[in-house]
Amino acid sequence: MKGPVLTTSDISLSMGTALLSSADLLVADEADVVVASTVAERDRIVENVVGPRTYGRGLCTPPLSPGAAAFVLEHERDGREALCVLHDYQDGTNLSDWVSSEPPAEPALVVLPRPSADWDEALDRSPWRAVKRLVTSRRAGSNEASLAVALGAGIAALARGGARAVLVVDHWREPSGPAPSAPARWAAFTFVKADA
Repeated sequence: MKGPVLTTSDISLSMGTALLSSADLLVADEADVVVASTVAERDRIVENVVGPRTYGRGLCTPPLSPGAAAFVLEHERDGREALCVLHDYQDGTNLSDWVSSEPPAEPALVVLPRPSADWDEALDRSPWRAVKRLVTSRRAGSNEASLAVALGAGIAALARGGARAVLVVDHWREPSGPAPSAPARWAAFTFVKADA
């Protein structure tokens, strides 16, 4: 693969930003194929200080900092088999702005990288309220690449036939003392099985 390299530096949602930017490049016909990736190096401060403070009460395993993932996005092409299709993607700073349509296929699955009371509330008022939810950090642990793990789990569920539509979501606010100084960030990706 040849072409330009674009780097995003978004401390609060780097995998989400990479995937959103990649999808935007495809929609704008600026690229035919894009690799969206994230790399998080080992960081003892994340593991021992920041992680325990930010990952919430539902954490079963200690936070880990190393992690990496890459996802290839490309325009639909005849004769090429895809694992799934990116049906919809959204992001923002205020989770109440998230607008969801009905799950595009059944059975459906919602995948979260870590427990999130904010997403639970948003999902409960959406057409996805009755859909089974999977929290990947309960089995894979939490780390700086948690959204990448959730994306991989959602895409694997489609590939294995466990779901025909998957909503992968994340919501993150950097810790900053008692009053948050930076707005939260959220992202939502809806994937469907390629033949759905």
